Amino acid sequence: MKNIAHYLYLKPHQLWWLAGLLLLPALVINLGLMTFIGDEGIRANVALEMMLSGDYVVPTINGEPYLNKPPLYNWILAFSFWLFGQPNEWAARVPTLVFLLLYAALCVVYLQRFVPRYQALWVAAMVVTCGRILFWDSLLGLIDICFSLVVFANFLWIFHWTERQQWWWMFIGSWSLTVIAFMLKGLPALVFQVFTLAASLALQAYEQSFSWKGAWGTMLRRGISLPNGIGLFMAVVALGSYYYAYAQQAPLVPLLERLFAESAKRTAVQYGLGKTLIHLFTFPFEMVYHFFPWSLMSLLLLAPGALQQLWAHRLMRYFVVVFMANIWVYWASVEVYPRYLLMFLPLLFLPFAHLYTQTRVEHSPYGKGVAAVWRLFAVLACVGALLPLFMPQRLAQIEWRIAKSLILFGLCVWVSVHIWRKPARTQVPALVVLLLVVRLGFDWFVLPDRLREDWGTVVRATTIETAQKASAAKQPLWLYKQTWIPATNSFYLSAHTGQIVKRNDVPGEFGWYIVDTSLYRVPLQLQSEFKIRHGRRTMYVGPLLNVQDRVDD
Repeated sequence: MKNIAHYLYLKPHQLWWLAGLLLLPALVINLGLMTFIGDEGIRANVALEMMLSGDYVVPTINGEPYLNKPPLYNWILAFSFWLFGQPNEWAARVPTLVFLLLYAALCVVYLQRFVPRYQALWVAAMVVTCGRILFWDSLLGLIDICFSLVVFANFLWIFHWTERQQWWWMFIGSWSLTVIAFMLKGLPALVFQVFTLAASLALQAYEQSFSWKGAWGTMLRRGISLPNGIGLFMAVVALGSYYYAYAQQAPLVPLLERLFAESAKRTAVQYGLGKTLIHLFTFPFEMVYHFFPWSLMSLLLLAPGALQQLWAHRLMRYFVVVFMANIWVYWASVEVYPRYLLMFLPLLFLPFAHLYTQTRVEHSPYGKGVAAVWRLFAVLACVGALLPLFMPQRLAQIEWRIAKSLILFGLCVWVSVHIWRKPARTQVPALVVLLLVVRLGFDWFVLPDRLREDWGTVVRATTIETAQKASAAKQPLWLYKQTWIPATNSFYLSAHTGQIVKRNDVPGEFGWYIVDTSLYRVPLQLQSEFKIRHGRRTMYVGPLLNVQDRVDD
């Protein structure tokens, strides 16, 4: 029996190889299965309208300027649609996985210069397998992972060249990355740039003088230096070139107004002092939940001497300062989604990984607490793997249901044995493997079941059916006056008709009209109908028999 156990027990590097084998299947299986959520529909629809109109400068939805975000991610999605030959959920979500893997690769390649390679690998794996990314953001075609990659790359760029005091490289490269981040998400890129530069320069001046008082003067001198001025000037020219091109085709003032309005949202200005104070208290606990299980390692910060140990390490000291310089913006914002915080994950996970290996976990109450929760999670994963065996009716549509469940159970038990062993070098890669196995179960069982139950499935099916009917009848589609539909519906209509569904304020054009009957009562020859998510309402489609109508009061 001991010989059998010896061969069944994997060494850390073997667990990493197993994680690598599971990674792509876990991330890719059923990636394009679910209907777009609202923000995905916006990104995909804007990209598709760019392709249909040939205008890649002015983003639009339903042919009208879309002002909330700059166009870079839409260009990326348009390229993906072209590469895969059709606009669909799969093509919209693959870029997310590409940027996620690049994010992980950047963590490994750069961090291993300052910490043991296995710790850098831990950080990369933690980023990929934390709950929020593994079971939510990696499944969606959104901007945030790409934006977080660029912002984190800028954190590292600033650190790298500041260390070498090569200011031309630091400022010009940093402002170039800021331009890329700005073209993804707008003003948040500038906020990160200003606070990170200030924190980095102040930290370096502190390290040279061992006094924060003298650090501010040095920071200001660097801030008004020629390299920073040239870098800023180049950024202004690059962004100004885009906005100049935009102004040649559409009014620029509404765009700039929306740009600043978007940045003021979700703050105390909008939600008031009471909700802001509640959010200040609940924010840390919400983040521990969203980035489970690795966020539990924050308990290690409570160990005596933990913070001093981190402060003694050059890179971790920089990470701590950059984190504190930037996180307050989100901590003070009431409506902040976890996906807005993904650039902070390595700043936290590297100190966590370092402390977990430096602390004798079996002798630390904090380390014991973390390990105990991980072991409990392993037990729950084993139990969860068997649940499909007891749900034959609900999961009847799943092929090989029993075989898949038993495979998951076997893998969970095998890996859980490693988690129950004490060495930290084994526990972490084993937990990474377990999380990927759980994601496989999520792909195999949860997503198909969710597809069957989700209202979005009805939304997609009825919208595509309407588009196919309009195409078969060779009828263009119009939005009747102020009728509004979600971008998700617009995407499916455009993807299956090859036309942008525009608004028609003066009806009379040939074609079928999409009418919101809660706003308008018009004589409509009903040809089709489709559902929308908001209020689970129905939109009616067909030619108008009489363009005269009246609005209900």
